[in-house]
Amino acid sequence: MPRGAGRIGWYLVWAVAFGSVASSMYFVPGLLLQAAGSGGAGLVGALSIAFLGLVAKEAELTRRHPYGGGGVSQVRETFGETTATIAGLLLLVDLSLTVAVSVEAAAEQVGGLGVPLALAALVVIVVVNVVGVRGIVVVGLVMGLAALGLNGLVLVSVAVNGGSTPEPLSLGMWSHSALGLGWLAFSGIEVCALLSPAMKEWGSTPTRALTALGVAVLATGPLLMWFTAGLPHDALRAAHTHLLPELARRTGGPVLGTAVAVAGGGLLLFAAHAALTASFQVQAVLVSLRAWPSPFVALSSRFQTPITAMCVVGLFAATLLVATSGDIRTLGLLYGAAFTLSVGLGSAALDVQLWRQGVRGPLLFLGVGVTGLLFAGGVGILVSEPWTAAVIGGAVIAGLAVGRLVRSGRMASGFAKIPGFAQPMSPSGRDLPFLTIAQARQDRQPSAPAGILVASRGADPRVFREAVDRARSRGLTRVHVIYVDEVPGLLYPQQGQPTAEGLLVLESSCRTIVQLGLQPVALWAMSHSAARSVAEAVVACGCDTVIIGATQRTVVWQALRGRFIHDLKQAVPVEVRITVVG
Repeated sequence: MPRGAGRIGWYLVWAVAFGSVASSMYFVPGLLLQAAGSGGAGLVGALSIAFLGLVAKEAELTRRHPYGGGGVSQVRETFGETTATIAGLLLLVDLSLTVAVSVEAAAEQVGGLGVPLALAALVVIVVVNVVGVRGIVVVGLVMGLAALGLNGLVLVSVAVNGGSTPEPLSLGMWSHSALGLGWLAFSGIEVCALLSPAMKEWGSTPTRALTALGVAVLATGPLLMWFTAGLPHDALRAAHTHLLPELARRTGGPVLGTAVAVAGGGLLLFAAHAALTASFQVQAVLVSLRAWPSPFVALSSRFQTPITAMCVVGLFAATLLVATSGDIRTLGLLYGAAFTLSVGLGSAALDVQLWRQGVRGPLLFLGVGVTGLLFAGGVGILVSEPWTAAVIGGAVIAGLAVGRLVRSGRMASGFAKIPGFAQPMSPSGRDLPFLTIAQARQDRQPSAPAGILVASRGADPRVFREAVDRARSRGLTRVHVIYVDEVPGLLYPQQGQPTAEGLLVLESSCRTIVQLGLQPVALWAMSHSAARSVAEAVVACGCDTVIIGATQRTVVWQALRGRFIHDLKQAVPVEVRITVVG
């Protein structure tokens, strides 16, 4: 897919990654204290070295698989489709648990109302993903910077006012499940490689973002874990699910404690949002493996978002919340096993691929060590808590059964009977020739006269009649028409294709222009910003006039997804004329 308008740069990628990883600091300390006593702080410190290796691996997976899929795509390339299906299902369970744990921890941070508040937050997050609120990643950036700044203030307050230190480190404190739970302090990093389709480019963007992530996490995370483990025992018992705000309150006062709790709640909710978004990419990989129903990842015609994909993961996360009564320890053990096993498979696949390519040296062996620690953590949880193997294994087996139904064709025939799952697409629309903006730029003749571009979400005959009349009066024989699938947030499909609505609008538009006596040139783009894509098309095609229909966006829609005409005026060159018909 050619890079287009609206994709995110390294600092916004950092915001997503930091929000996903740093949010773990608000619930992992309590889990580790239950599993390993205060020795868990030392375990996280030791894993920090392995975390650097994992950061490097995620950057490499992003570079190798720019169209998404991360470790699952690497497993497919290295071990084949069956193992990739298992890896994808494990990662889908991991992301669902990320959502469940994050909303539950957020509810306990700010309200203490447990499951009801967590379920309400989950519904809001699903709705936000379905509607596609513009600028949600910028909100995540603000939250990430606020949380990072507050974490720094906590460290300063500990240094100034003093803080207790935990008991001396002892390997005997580390239970079989402690290693897997220790890895949770760095969970969420897997989201980064999954969102590579939303990045502006695939070279420096992930490298810079993940380098900044490593610095930010290691500068604060291990130290905060160490000092929270040193809190008095009465505080550990009373506040085991939100130790970081408790540390802030005891060393910096109630205002700092409240600020850390609020920032933590916001960061946890953003982590849930990012995980829900990333789950779409995993489901898309499973569809390409013929192991998941394709209607689940179809974009809706109204919002251009995968409503079904969001609802499937949201429903699974809600089921986990209700089934466990929101118990953080239960959810955390499941999360730790799913995270280490799913990420471990991707890590192992990259190790094997590097070995096959003749790569040797310290970096490879560090990578192998990271893989071993991941699998050791996951297996440790499964062995010490056999019920986790039953739950995660059952979810994977259920997913494999769904894949079997998909490959047999029975799933497709069943979905065809459900209203809304059969996409309305005309037979001729499937073969409609269209250009991307990059292709239009290449095909443009330097000596060609300035043209006219029609940007329309519908097929209003008045718009095309105006365009044809203007083109004919200037001696032009062609009219350009563009349809932009405006995908919000981070929800870029791996291999972008027009939605059914986009194909129908382009087909109808071209037919109308032909009936009016001129030749249509159809363009299509996928972007976060329709206005910016239209402006790119104006320059690419050498047009000096843009004709659009009157906006049909409501005030609420404009607030959520932007004001198209206003944004278009800001984006096009000053010499380009914009005509609004109707």
